[in-house]
Amino acid sequence: MDLVEALLGRIMNCVKIGIFSPIFMFYVYFYCHLSFIIFTLYSIFHYSNYSIYLQTIIMRLFSIILMGAFYSISLQITGLIGLKGIFPVTKTLLQIESFVQSLEGKEGKTMINFIQIFMNKLIINIYKRLATQFSSSPFLKLLSYCGIALSFFIFIFPFNPISFLLIYVLYTSFKRLFGIFLNLQWDILLLEVTFIMIFWSIPTQLVISKILLQSALSLVLFRLMIGSGIVKLQSNCGTWINLTAMNYHFLTQPLPGVLAPTLHLKLSHGFLKISVFATLFIEGPLCLFQFIPYFHIQWSVCGLYIVLQVLVYYR
Repeated sequence: MDLVEALLGRIMNCVKIGIFSPIFMFYVYFYCHLSFIIFTLYSIFHYSNYSIYLQTIIMRLFSIILMGAFYSISLQITGLIGLKGIFPVTKTLLQIESFVQSLEGKEGKTMINFIQIFMNKLIINIYKRLATQFSSSPFLKLLSYCGIALSFFIFIFPFNPISFLLIYVLYTSFKRLFGIFLNLQWDILLLEVTFIMIFWSIPTQLVISKILLQSALSLVLFRLMIGSGIVKLQSNCGTWINLTAMNYHFLTQPLPGVLAPTLHLKLSHGFLKISVFATLFIEGPLCLFQFIPYFHIQWSVCGLYIVLQVLVYYR
């Protein structure tokens, strides 16, 4: 009991002095890498009798990531898109309305255009109708808290497609309202996996449907890894081409790992060049080997993916 009281006291102190957010996000960052490892194991290998347990673990870990995403949004939403924010949501809504009008006036609309019109009109109508009951910023914060609550509900009851669907709609609306602030690879990946989870969380005994969903996850994993490699090569940064990126990486990365200072001082330039080459190989040609249906090859690809993520976390 004393331990529990001490822990609660520590948490409250963290909240009071304003360091709860980075501590919380650090653990979310950890769970991102942990879920990636389990996600890799499941998506590469074929359907097995143990997949139900992996499904449950992945969905629960993913719900923690969703909680972190909505918690992060709740902290920034007022300053970014509030009434007095950097880019107020009222301006974004005017842009969305203009975009919808241009789509509606377009001839030969495709199915994607109809979906875009529907989603954007839904965002506009929901916000304009409900926001009249609140001032803008508190209402937006309330929506982010709803996202946290839904994510926690998924953690308790993972096989819950309705909650995943609501989170997908909610995060899509946030991505639209935030504009450039949520127009990052991480946000797109979050929506892609959430969309797959809508169907993945439907309890079913059909092996074919599980295999198709597993293949969808495998394709997302492939796009994530090979996309990371392509971005490095397309950045027109000479350090990736001449294999010297790691000479600066440890001191310039946004979230330095616990071993970063030691690695920067101790590793030789030759080893750092090999590290850059290995990274580009894992995030490039190796991704194609993921689809070769041989057990030992798949295990090797899976192992190298996991080793890279562990090194990314601790470096």
